[in-house]
Amino acid sequence: MKRIEFELEDVDMEWIFSPIRNKPDIIRFLMRVIKLILISKLSFEEIEGDKAVLVVTKMSRIFFISPKKHFSICLPFKVKFSESNEIKLYSKCDTEMTSMLTSQVLSVLESDTLMTSGNMWDFTAPIIEIYEAIPDFWSVFRELLIFEDGYIRYDHDAENEDKDLHPLHHLDVCYSSSPAFKLGLKKPLTAASLIDALEPSTNCSYVTLNF
Repeated sequence: MKRIEFELEDVDMEWIFSPIRNKPDIIRFLMRVIKLILISKLSFEEIEGDKAVLVVTKMSRIFFISPKKHFSICLPFKVKFSESNEIKLYSKCDTEMTSMLTSQVLSVLESDTLMTSGNMWDFTAPIIEIYEAIPDFWSVFRELLIFEDGYIRYDHDAENEDKDLHPLHHLDVCYSSSPAFKLGLKKPLTAASLIDALEPSTNCSYVTLNF
């Protein structure tokens, strides 16, 4: 297991902790995260304050840490390191995730009709246009459409606290309204505990349910 940390600036925190509502949102978010990873200074030591933590295992995850919220999604890419410890990310089809490629994905998602139009050509036309210049684009975009993001967030939410309906400390699992649910917590959850709970090589954490 490798653990790499990135310091987050205030401008990063604003968009990182903005609400995610649907699959296009999560893909946009992931593209911006890749851009951030590619330009950030890596640290193999623990960083204090707001940060992102990339945990590289068989199933890599990235964690975003702030004083009252932590959340995590899967990183659906192969992570490789150069001799100078620069990170490179590759899709399952071995396409390198460059800044230009992420910009192309973002440009497709900017279309208001991409996921809502009843005409399939509104979906395919911008993809075909990019595919002609970048043949690997469709394989990457397809992976992004079907990947499981594994979203989970710890929240300390005093503003909306409502006894057991909305506990002060809770986990939000999933982000869109239909499948989303909360797991109440009796006490704060540290970032280290969340990372440990989601790390497959460590012992399982147990949930006690009251029925």
